[in-house]
Amino acid sequence: MRDMRIIGKVESLWRYPVKSMRGEEVDAAFMGFAGIYGDHLFAFRSAASPKGFPYLTGREQQEMLRYRPRFRHPDQAAQPPNLPDAERLAPGLNLNPMYADWTLAKITYGKTFAKVNTPGE
Repeated sequence: MRDMRIIGKVESLWRYPVKSMRGEEVDAAFMGFAGIYGDHLFAFRSAASPKGFPYLTGREQQEMLRYRPRFRHPDQAAQPPNLPDAERLAPGLNLNPMYADWTLAKITYGKTFAKVNTPGE
């Protein structure tokens, strides 16, 4: 076995719930196949954006960088809700649990509350 050496130290962890908006510092993060849980879940689409990348970015809309979204229920955005089931199903195999239904995720932007609309609302 090769000796491992320390090449750096994690000073802080950040998650960005909405593309091109400010992030939030977190004490811990669940990392799965798709990246950090709760990171870049939402983005604003633009009909004027180039084909193949329909999302607004801070380059085009610099005002977006002033907003700091927060999950209204940060405990629900910390890890997949079925993580314990995945760990029990196959201990030690590090199965990737399914992500939550993000149509139910609610995010706070300053004093304005926004959520993704679900059918029938």
